[in-house]
Formats: sequence, C-alpha cells, structure tokens
Amino acid sequence: NTVIMATAFSILQSLYSAEQKGICHGALHPNSIWLGMDGLVWIDGYGEPIVDEFSAAEDIYAVGSMLIEMFLGTNPFPVEEDRHMECMREIAIELEAMGLPNKLPRQILTLLHPDPAKRPSVELLVRKWKLTRAKSILSSWIRSQFPTLQEGHRPEDRIPTASRIAP
Repeated sequence: NTVIMATAFSILQSLYSAEQKGICHGALHPNSIWLGMDGLVWIDGYGEPIVDEFSAAEDIYAVGSMLIEMFLGTNPFPVEEDRHMECMREIAIELEAMGLPNKLPRQILTLLHPDPAKRPSVELLVRKWKLTRAKSILSSWIRSQFPTLQEGHRPEDRIPTASRIAP
C-alpha cells in the first residue's frame, strides 16, 4: 500500500509542477508513466494547455482510476452514468476491507467523481497526501523487484519525449 501511495503521490507532484507551468497531461494513462531506478516518476506526453479550472480534471480522474487498479487489480471504470455511484460504493467497500486508513478510500473515490467540478485539485491532493519519502520508497521497491537493472537504464535515456517536470 505504501508503494502504491508513493507512486500516486509522485505522479501528483509531477502533475502539480506541470500545472504551475500552465500545462496538464490531458490523456494520462499507465503507459505514459515511467519509474526510474532512483525513485523518480517520469511522465511521457505532456502538452495540453490549461484553459480553465477543469483542464486537469481528466488527469485527476486518471490518477483515481490507476489507484483503483493498483489496489484492486482491476478497474471497472468507465461505467454507464446511472451505475457510476453504485460502482463507487462497491469499490469503497472493497478498499475499506483492505484495511486502508479510514479516510483514504473516500479520498480516492473523490478523484473519480462524475462531475469534474467536484474532483479535488492537484494542489489540494499534493498538500493532503504529503509523502516526504515517496522517492526513497519507490527507489527501494524498484531495486528489490528488479535487481538486475542497471543505473544507466533511465527513462530519459530510452524515451526521447519523456520529461521530468516535478522538481
């Protein structure tokens, strides 16, 4: 659970840093996220200009979807509009059964709210989920899972378009 939240927090940090520069991803997907051996998260494909307060809402939704998939191993979204709230209740029960901290399942589900105006901002999430050790948690996990990887295998060496936006 700690590795999942460290990954999510690092993604949010990158999104927040991009937002400060006036851009959002716009089509965030697991295939566009790279984890470096050093624990840094790289996101490929930035470029949508922020045009209003809801520009980053799709990125927030994507982070919520990825969190659900990382915790549960599956992601039921998107679903028909009339089933969305029922599906969120079912997911909340599953997340709570996993023993996650009390408020976390509800906070994750706010990322998937059907109304983009009711999703939290990236800035709020970064403040709320402050993980000062996210980089070291990810680095330790990556090294334990992939001991044969070399330091030279960094995302920026393999993906010309990958960019490290977060500080």
